[in-house]
Amino acid sequence: MKSIQKQKIVPLVFLNIVLVVILLFVLNHYNIISFSKLMPSKQKTEDVIEDPFLLEKEMLKKQWEVLSAKEQAYIEKMEELKKKEELLTEKLKEAEKEIEIAKSMQKKQEEIKKSYEDRQKNVRDLAQKIGNMPPKDGVALLEKIDPVLAVDVIKEMDNIARERGKKSITDYLLSIMDKEKASTIIRLISRYPTEPENNPEPKTNNQ
Repeated sequence: MKSIQKQKIVPLVFLNIVLVVILLFVLNHYNIISFSKLMPSKQKTEDVIEDPFLLEKEMLKKQWEVLSAKEQAYIEKMEELKKKEELLTEKLKEAEKEIEIAKSMQKKQEEIKKSYEDRQKNVRDLAQKIGNMPPKDGVALLEKIDPVLAVDVIKEMDNIARERGKKSITDYLLSIMDKEKASTIIRLISRYPTEPENNPEPKTNNQ
């Protein structure tokens, strides 16, 4: 008896399953229900699988942003250093120019000093030479040289006489010199007198 009932139930269950499946297809066909909503999709499964890497991607993204910021800061720092280097180079060039100018000025000063010392030596040599010459020969030499140089020579002759404690012969030389040239020399001496401590006695023309 039970076997007969079981044989009847099985076909009915199978028939019900078939009808349910057919009903579902019909409902899906008319979009009343959707199998995609009832069953988990493959994409969702993949998303679930990829979820563990999203955190790593975010971390990598942040690290990249940090590296980019550091790179930008490094570039800005290098540009700043380059500007400072250019400014320093410009200042060094200016300093080198100033050094060259200073060297040039020092060289000119040394040349002027040497020229002055050479002239002073020449004046003293002439003064000693004329002082040791016969008066007429000394006057002849004084008349030939430039009046300004003659004034310096006469002043140096006075200085030498003073150093030796003797009386200078310059007054006598001027007295026997050509009147016009003697007048020119005396005028220059009065216009550019010797410093007070070395100022010789005023010279007069005895003619």
